[in-house]
Amino acid sequence: MSMKLVNLLSSVIVEDAKRKNKKLVMEVSQKVLQQLIDKYKGENSSLKDDDIIAKIEEFEKYKNQLPVDKRDLFKLTYAELSDILSSKESKKTSKDLFTQIKDNSAKAGDPPVENAALKRAIRQLMDISGEVPKEKMNLSKITFLKIVEFLNANYLRLLIAAMKKKFPDISDDIIEFYASSYADNNAEIPADTKPIKNLTFQEIERIVDAIEAKKAPVNTGQKSKFDVDMVFPAEGQPDIPNLEIYAPKGKPDCIKLKNGRSWCISREGGSNLYYNYRLDYERTIYYVIDGDKPFSDANYAVVILVDPRGNMALADGTNDGVYSGHQNIPWSQIVSKIPKLDGLEGLFRPKPLTAEEQEILRKYRRKSVSGDDIVQELGSYEDAEIWMEVNSPTLSDEQFGNLPDELQKKYIALGQDLTAGMISRTGGSVLSYYISKKKDTLKTKSLKELSDADIQLLNTQALKGLKEERKNEFYSQLDENSNKITGGFSLEYPKNNMAKFIDLYGFDDVLKLIPESTTRFNFTNTSNTPINLVFPESFAKLDDLKALSLNNCVNEVPEIVTKLKNLQILTFVNCPNITVAPDFLADLPIMALVFRNCNPNMTIEPKLAARLEEGDILWAMD
Repeated sequence: MSMKLVNLLSSVIVEDAKRKNKKLVMEVSQKVLQQLIDKYKGENSSLKDDDIIAKIEEFEKYKNQLPVDKRDLFKLTYAELSDILSSKESKKTSKDLFTQIKDNSAKAGDPPVENAALKRAIRQLMDISGEVPKEKMNLSKITFLKIVEFLNANYLRLLIAAMKKKFPDISDDIIEFYASSYADNNAEIPADTKPIKNLTFQEIERIVDAIEAKKAPVNTGQKSKFDVDMVFPAEGQPDIPNLEIYAPKGKPDCIKLKNGRSWCISREGGSNLYYNYRLDYERTIYYVIDGDKPFSDANYAVVILVDPRGNMALADGTNDGVYSGHQNIPWSQIVSKIPKLDGLEGLFRPKPLTAEEQEILRKYRRKSVSGDDIVQELGSYEDAEIWMEVNSPTLSDEQFGNLPDELQKKYIALGQDLTAGMISRTGGSVLSYYISKKKDTLKTKSLKELSDADIQLLNTQALKGLKEERKNEFYSQLDENSNKITGGFSLEYPKNNMAKFIDLYGFDDVLKLIPESTTRFNFTNTSNTPINLVFPESFAKLDDLKALSLNNCVNEVPEIVTKLKNLQILTFVNCPNITVAPDFLADLPIMALVFRNCNPNMTIEPKLAARLEEGDILWAMD
């Protein structure tokens, strides 16, 4: 028996910290192992000892990640043990695929891949993984668009086959019904749902039944494989092979028709802006698919948006420039992109808002929200979502910070810039999403153009590389003369370039521009962004410094002041995080020590307190 298995069984079963005898542990563990083998063979006599032992050893990798009630092998059936290991392996595989496919798509020059859509596509692949011939899909090279094309053509058929194998006791009719509904509603199934192979049939039933229960009555118009109303082809219309035109009736329809594209009305999660386009801009939306074009072609699937006056905009697969859906273009230009539409202009009519849509607009357009918790004040996530899209509000830092992650992404998708305070309140996928929107502009902005929010972003770990790339360029933009005062320097953050550079890179490089004869140095942070300047040893080169003033920029008295032997005036303003006036200040030739609008409960250490009592330091604290 391997030592790894001995350790596992002794920790899971024996758990006696006082046992020192390894031989005894081996004997007990061997007995425990045999008990587990007998237990699992009792459940399934066809199991082999080696297979059981392999499962138990695999369990060691994940044991500590499991709930406490799932860590005792004697309380797990073999089926439960297998399901735990299969689920963990599926998560690892999904994570690896996510990185691989995203890299492949970028290398192929495809449009940016939406994370939520990629996760969903990977889950669908995992649903049918046992049914996909390896020669049909080389996952080490395949792109996101290729996966979507494959799933559109094969997912339902292979899902039915996979479910029939997993649930041999369920009738074919029931399997086909639930598989079809599961496939039709895939856009509404959370992307982190376990693959089919890790679900029970009862779990699949619950997922499907819950979604079906929420659906509105089925529209009687002509439907397609996407279960969305079609306006072409229809009876009496010209015969144009492989051309389909859809008229979605809501956000779920738009998501179904995305075909791997990243249109903002088809995205999943908070970055979807369907209500913004339909209710706020009153656009009527049509999807056009030309099946004769390759799936990866930018014109395979396009969106045509019609305003109330009949003007049209078009978004193609690039979703960029004139073809991003934001700019009206003449019909002749649309036909030049999609020649099959010649003569079909009359199909793209503006449709007025329905009575239900008008009521939603009346309810939310002029609604004001004054509290810090928007979702709580409006009543639900959905209410907050619609309110944000039809109002495009400017939120306070507190309102933004209280939003769920997906609504924070929606705020960003609506084109709002985050303040430095908002950036400090977020992280993870939201911060990554915002960085993806801002990174290109941060590559070109001059130091003078950087806001405090831009600097906050550049100081994140995610943009560490870009910050270092731009360091020399920013340094060349410094002008020491612009910050000079009589005898010294006065820096105001984020107004002065030198102050910005210090917050980005520290003092070292800036000190090369400050003469050693400087006698006055002031640093003031006028923004709402907290700053905590770090003073390097090299700051001590300013040994002629007589006055140092720090305003809203430090969390403690910097110890470097002990090296400034000529310092006479030391001032701290708006520094509430300073909790201690340290004794080392007593050793300086200070004539005046000022703490203005700082911490009223600050501790003054004994040696400094004694010197203040002597009265040879002008002391001010308010």
